[in-house]
Amino acid sequence: MGAFDPRFFIDCEDTELCRRIRNVDFKIVSVPEAEIIHLEGKTPGISEARLYYDLQSMCKYYEKAYGTNLRITYAIQRLKSALRILMFSFMLNKGKVKYWKNRVVLQKKAFDELH
Repeated sequence: MGAFDPRFFIDCEDTELCRRIRNVDFKIVSVPEAEIIHLEGKTPGISEARLYYDLQSMCKYYEKAYGTNLRITYAIQRLKSALRILMFSFMLNKGKVKYWKNRVVLQKKAFDELH
């Protein structure tokens, strides 16, 4: 089964590990009382760098877990972003429109570097 896959940075590493655990018929359980203390730092907030690595990890995860072509994953992400931009435009929420437009730019950058 192994440890965390080093190809995933910041995001999807736990999802991918759980998938491998389930694939060998082990059970995934949650302990709500458990606490995790990061001794060497913490995951950054929602910054451009964080979004960029999230998008790269997501593409890598879908490719590994489902054999999904990177172009398909990218197209799905672009469609999701376009729908959110449209929805927030109708709601007149300029902040969310700006966020999702920025995310489209980061999606392209993340995809271009993987492709």
